[in-house]
Parts: sequence; structure tokens; C-alpha cells
Amino acid sequence: MMSHAGPLDGSSLVWPSDAAEGMACEQRPVGVIAHAQQEGSSGGDGGQVSPCGLTSTSAQSGAHPFGRLEPPVVAGHHGESSIRRPSAEEAAALALLQLSAASRLRSSNTAASEGSLGSSRPNATLPEAWIEGESVQQQQVEAPAMSAQPTRPYASTSPEALFAQAFYDIPRLEPQTVLPKFDEGRALSKVRGVYNAMPFMWRAQRLLSLQTISQDELRKLKNSAELLVSHCLRYEGRSVYAYKTSRAVEKLAMRFLMLDTVFCTLQLLGETVAAGWWKEFTSSMPCEVRDFDSSSFLTQQRRFNAALARRLSEAMKCFRKGVRPPRSQIIWLKRMLFCSPRAPEPLRIFLVEKAKELLERLC
Repeated sequence: MMSHAGPLDGSSLVWPSDAAEGMACEQRPVGVIAHAQQEGSSGGDGGQVSPCGLTSTSAQSGAHPFGRLEPPVVAGHHGESSIRRPSAEEAAALALLQLSAASRLRSSNTAASEGSLGSSRPNATLPEAWIEGESVQQQQVEAPAMSAQPTRPYASTSPEALFAQAFYDIPRLEPQTVLPKFDEGRALSKVRGVYNAMPFMWRAQRLLSLQTISQDELRKLKNSAELLVSHCLRYEGRSVYAYKTSRAVEKLAMRFLMLDTVFCTLQLLGETVAAGWWKEFTSSMPCEVRDFDSSSFLTQQRRFNAALARRLSEAMKCFRKGVRPPRSQIIWLKRMLFCSPRAPEPLRIFLVEKAKELLERLC
């Protein structure tokens, strides 16, 4: 049974060192059921204190206050440990990787099938097809993906490598790939700015988590990045300085993820961020936050939000200089955004649900 521990404040939320090569902070495994139970209560500032306690940082282990990442086990009839259960945090990262592979398989099946979503809805836009294709993906891809020999040995992958592939590394280009040019004029067109950037951001996250990327996938990634830039220029110009911590974290999280997506896309395309349009793009999104006194907040959720808002703001300032934040910081932030039960709900709910399905199959 999971033990309860002390509260989380801004000072105890360990921020990994810039020079740290590996992860300096790791999260205690939290059951997926616990994630689902807290969705209604941990989304806003007024949420109740979560039943999932937090531990203080160990000076010897250098671990994150959430505790070390040690996958739980299922006790046998005599109390022995018989089955290794992946933690909910590992499952969230694994879900992104599995969904990326499943999306690629579904795309190839769609191109070869006359009864696919693309042919039945020829006028559907890419995000519509992506969203509506979830049910198709579950029916057509889920069974073969689990029954066939996996293309990547996720079961034997260390948590550190799993998080790096899901949250930091960029894919390798397939041989003879012709690099398309990032269309600055298209990206900087505010008229083309889409209001809902979430489908494009999720698609880009999936493509960036692949090990290799094809010519067609690179084109889709480039198009998504261009639409994210136009969205930011049109809709993300409002300051979050006066926002409540929960709202500030949600907005900063999306801006941070879109910055990272565009930066990685440019890196894949062999382009630099030294051009003048990058400064225009990054400066269009205010990242300043109030100096929250996290120790004065009454709930763990608010203290978590205050500390995370500061870290997201720091990362965005790094992007403004044309530099991607260090590996350890990028992974840490994405683990907090995608894997923590206290993460913003729009980012958490998608991977939590997929992680639940994955845990049911793996365990």
C-alpha cells in the first residue's frame, strides 16, 4: 500500500542540473487507477489534496521528491514478487511510443485499403482524420500490434532510455530523404492560425517519438509545425502574469511544447533558428509569471502548479535565445506534464487513458 508523505512546495520540487546527463529526479510509480480517480479533483486551484502523498528529496539518491522509479510487483500466493508491473509513468511514455508506431501502421494500412477512413471521408481534414481514426486504430491496429513481434524491444528498455525516446530524442531520417523547406511565410500568416492547436501538437509529438521518419511523415511534421507557429502568433499573445496558477501552467505548458516541437522540426529539416522570424515567433508568447510564494498555498496541487510554472517560464526563455533547454530539463518537464497525476488535465487525460489500456494488456 502506498504510504503518504509530506507536502510538496516550490523548494522541494527538484530542478535537474543543467550539466546532468541522466535524470536527476524520478517519480514514484502511481497506479493508473489513482490517476483516473484524481482527474476530477486535481485539475484546478480549488482541488482537494490528492490521496497520493509526496516524499522529500533524498540527499543520497538525488531523487525527485516523488520518489525513485521502481516498478511495482504483484505478490504471488505466498507473498513473493512474481510479475514486474511497469509504473504508470513508464506506461505513459510507452503509450506515446506505441501510439506512434500504431499510427504509422494505420497510415500504411489506410493507403492500401479502399475502405479506409481517408477514402470514406475524402474531404476530411488531417486533424479530423487523426481524431476520428482513434477508433479505427484501436480496432485495426491494436490486436496485430500486440500479437506480432514488436519492432522495438520496449520491455527490455530502461526507464531512462524510454523517457529519452518519448520526450527528448528526435527521429533519424530514412535514407534518400529529401528535406523540405520550412515555409516561413505560411507559418507567419496569422490568417491561417488554427484555433485548436491540440491535434497538431499531438500529431507532432507522435512523429517526433518515432525512431526513424519517412519523407511523408516529415512533410506532415513540417505542416504541423507551421500551423503551430501561426496559431501562436494569432492566439497566444496574452500574458499569463495575472492568471491563477492552474490556468498559467496550462497555457505555459502548451507554449513550451509548441516551442519544442517547432525547434525539433527545424533541427530535423537542417535549418537554424537564427533567422529573424524565430525571434518574432518566440517573443509573441509572453512567458513571465508572478513570483508565486508556493509555501503560502494550502494545497499540494497549487504548490505543484506554482513550481512548475516557474520552470516552464525558464525553459521558454531558453528557447527565446535560440537554444533548446538541456536534455535533463526537457525530460523532467515532460514527465511532469504527461505523467504526473497533478499535470494539466488536457495534457494528462490522453496519455493516462492510453496508459491504462496498455497496463491492462501488459499486466
